Amino acid sequence: MYLKNIVVTGTTSGIGYAIVKALAARGDHVVAVTLNDALGSKAYQSLGSPQNVSFVSIDLSSNQAIEKGSHKIKALFSNQKIDVLIHCAAIVPQYYITNEQGYEMQFQVNHLAIMNLTLNLLDYIKRAEGIVIATSSRVHRSATINFDDLMLRKKYFLFSAYKKSKLANVLFAYEFNRRYSKDHVLAYLVDPRLVNTRIAETNTRGIIRLFWSIRRRFGQDPNAVASYFLQLIDQEKNDQEPYYYKYGKQVEPSNYGKDEQIAKRFWEASEKLIK
Repeated sequence: MYLKNIVVTGTTSGIGYAIVKALAARGDHVVAVTLNDALGSKAYQSLGSPQNVSFVSIDLSSNQAIEKGSHKIKALFSNQKIDVLIHCAAIVPQYYITNEQGYEMQFQVNHLAIMNLTLNLLDYIKRAEGIVIATSSRVHRSATINFDDLMLRKKYFLFSAYKKSKLANVLFAYEFNRRYSKDHVLAYLVDPRLVNTRIAETNTRGIIRLFWSIRRRFGQDPNAVASYFLQLIDQEKNDQEPYYYKYGKQVEPSNYGKDEQIAKRFWEASEKLIK
């Protein structure tokens, strides 16, 4: 097994941090994306300041910041190749908030940022014939896309918005493969089930925060979940559907998530937003 160039988002805690920790220990060249320099510095020190890990600050709520940040990432790989891009960053805000462009924040961070960063790094991924991994969830199965209200301006509830963002991950991965598998690159989805992280506590309060603080205690340890990602990184590239993995095994996502017409329409709508 040769050492790889790997980019990971959402790396200051939870699954992303656990993945970086595991990759750092085995010697891969890792670029860890975090929200700001202070969080990155704290995470770097807690890892023991490994020389094979670099932290890059990118505000994933800003498409302009993603554009600029992608150049910083590419500058750190002298051989101009990225073997693996792992998307772990996600948010679950309790109230309706938007970014500078007026995009609903879960739609932006949990979906548009994934698409934007992937496309900005695509040439490097192609050179390595690499893979992209997005973190999805079984909750996508009960979601659909309302193309007349992508930003949920008419009705917002944090968990239904989260479900839609996880469906967006499935639609993105399947359409990505339809478009780019000919270039020997592939996107996969990992469903980690319930994980003991603070994802739904950071931007919530009251009963919602209390509910999640209790529920997450029944979730898996992020270090155990990281092993599913490493398994996918290390195994021989599999271009056979389904591209959705749970507990290290292929399972089918929802039929809606695999629908070619819906995915194509959603890709084109999302592409216009990030441009």
